[in-house]
Amino acid sequence: MRVKLDIDGQRVIYHFELEPRDKPIRRAHNGRVVARFVPEDVIYELPPGWRADKMHPDLLAAVAVAIAGEATRRVLRLSWPVSRAFSDRIAAAYPFQVRPTRASLTPRQPRAGARPALAYSAGGDSTAALRLMPPETVPVFLERVGSSPRLPYSLYYKDAALRACGILRQAGREVWTVGTNVEFTREPIGYANDAVTATPILLLADWLNLDATGYGLILESAYLDKGYRFREYTQSRHWRVYATLFAAVGLPWHLVTAGLSEVVTTRLVLESPYHHVAQSCTRGTFASPCENCWKCFRKRLLEAALAGVDLPPAVLDRYFDIHEASSKLDEAPIKHEDVVLFILQRYRGAHRRMRGLYDELLADEVDVGWLQRWFSPSRELLAAAYAADTERRITQSVPPMTDQDIAAVRAWDRVAAALECGRLAATEPGAEAKR
Repeated sequence: MRVKLDIDGQRVIYHFELEPRDKPIRRAHNGRVVARFVPEDVIYELPPGWRADKMHPDLLAAVAVAIAGEATRRVLRLSWPVSRAFSDRIAAAYPFQVRPTRASLTPRQPRAGARPALAYSAGGDSTAALRLMPPETVPVFLERVGSSPRLPYSLYYKDAALRACGILRQAGREVWTVGTNVEFTREPIGYANDAVTATPILLLADWLNLDATGYGLILESAYLDKGYRFREYTQSRHWRVYATLFAAVGLPWHLVTAGLSEVVTTRLVLESPYHHVAQSCTRGTFASPCENCWKCFRKRLLEAALAGVDLPPAVLDRYFDIHEASSKLDEAPIKHEDVVLFILQRYRGAHRRMRGLYDELLADEVDVGWLQRWFSPSRELLAAAYAADTERRITQSVPPMTDQDIAAVRAWDRVAAALECGRLAATEPGAEAKR
């Protein structure tokens, strides 16, 4: 992969060019094409006052790695040099080397008085992370700008997130938004990986003097692999590759919510001063979620479960009639099935479809009480500079799991449960991959 960089005032432009050995197509275990890298020019629009000449070149390179790293093989050839230390750390995690290097360049390090940043989406999980991070944390929102003929129409709306950023600023928080068309380098259009969502943090890091990168990554995404089954997250490729990338430029990942389930993050938001700005739905406008997607289904029913309220049958009928939700509920196992079980176990009504799903999932046989507690082994995912303070903040609001709870998390396997109860056939396409 060849990468050329142009900087015009507050605009940073990356030009990508595929080489013969690169692999722009990403496939699933069954050979199905999952995504394709499209080498379009990527533009970032930085805030007034930002200066490129004050940036460490490794930060500019880290952005290129985040965008094109999944498609690059052998060598990422940049139009500017990086430190040898950065190149070595990337080569240890990715299947390529970054070139050229300059021996005289020292690795990027934050200055004294640095502070953490948060890849902020204004959704529930990143809002919970904001509550648990230090008050000096800088939320940074990646704003999709531009257009593409490959996306004549989109369900995505950024209104809620931008309004949330504005409300936080009015409340005295320092919040930054960075406009970019980076999502158009992926087909289908969207984030190629979690590192891409924090590329604005990389570009702002020296200007704002940042020393850690926070995410709203939750237990279901880190340790439970979307709620399907437990995995030792620090042994996953996700951690090994992307955490290495940010650590290489002095911005180690700070995963404050990785030991907290969606049940806990939802409760933390409902109890926080930010509850009126948090909105996970990206298809609705501010304070008006679409009420027609899987997220709206799950979040609304979870909020009712936490409040101890049974939604009226007519309301449940409407939610179960959401096409996307009904499709998700037909999957085996269900994405975030732990959260679905929590909802079902707290429902006391007689709605036919709620009761049917309860029976189908054998919800009376599964203990998910640990979803309300903190998976304390996740402390190893906290940036060292903030680990003690973050653990204190978490345990002020969330009790740590017991040894029995931790054992239950490690034993979590809804693929095996789906096979055992017949919801998933061993011969079904994708069953082996899910195992």
